[in-house]
Amino acid sequence: MIRATSDTLKRFGNLETISLDFSDVNHLSNLSSLGNCLSMLENLQNIYLKFSWCTKIDDQVLKQFTENLGQNSKNIQEVTLNFEHCDQISNKGIEQLMRSLGENLACIKRLYLKLGWCKKITDEGLKEISFVTRFYLNHLTRLKLDFKGCEAITDKGIEFLAQNLPQFLPNMNLLSLNFKECKKITIKHWNNLESVSVYKNSILNILLLTLDGANNYLTQESHNWDFK
Repeated sequence: MIRATSDTLKRFGNLETISLDFSDVNHLSNLSSLGNCLSMLENLQNIYLKFSWCTKIDDQVLKQFTENLGQNSKNIQEVTLNFEHCDQISNKGIEQLMRSLGENLACIKRLYLKLGWCKKITDEGLKEISFVTRFYLNHLTRLKLDFKGCEAITDKGIEFLAQNLPQFLPNMNLLSLNFKECKKITIKHWNNLESVSVYKNSILNILLLTLDGANNYLTQESHNWDFK
C-alpha cells in the first residue's frame, strides 16, 4: 500500500499540499519509502499524515520514516502528524521524530503532533521534546502537542514543557497542549503556565491548555489566555 502510494506521488512533483490517511492499517510496518518520496517533492509546503491505530508503528519505523523526510523540500511551512493509539511508540521514537524534523525541515513554522493514547510516552518524553525543540525547532511560530490519554505523564512533564518551551521559542505566538485523560496530572502546576508564558516570551499571545478529565479535581475543559 505504501509503495503504491509513493509511486503515485512521484507523478505529482509540483504538489504543494499533501494529505494522507492510513488510519487502522494494522499491517503498516515500513514507512521509509513514503518518507523518501515526500523528500522528492520540492514544492511541498504542507504535510498532513494520519497513522492512528497503526499498531505496528514503533520507534524503528518512525526513525525510518523521518530520516529523509522533507530533506530536499525547502518550502515546507506546516506539518501535522497523527500517531494516536500507536502504542508501540516510546520516548526514544518521539525524540528521533523531533530531531529529524528540525534537521530536515529548516523552514517549518507550524507543527502539530497528535500522540494521544501512546502509553509508552512519559515525562522523559516531554523533556526530550522540550530539549530537541529548543535546539532544532526554535523557529516555530505555532506548536500544538496532543498527549490525550498518555497516562504515564505527570505534573513533572507538564511543568517542564511550560517552563521551557515559551522561554526558548522566540518566534512562537501559539502554544497548544492537550492533556485530557492524563490521570496523573494534578492541579498544583496550573497557575505556573500563565505566568511562564507571559513573562518569558512577550511574543506568545495565546496559550491553549486542555486538562479536562486529567483527574477528579479538574472540571474545566480548557483555559485560553489571549495576551494580545
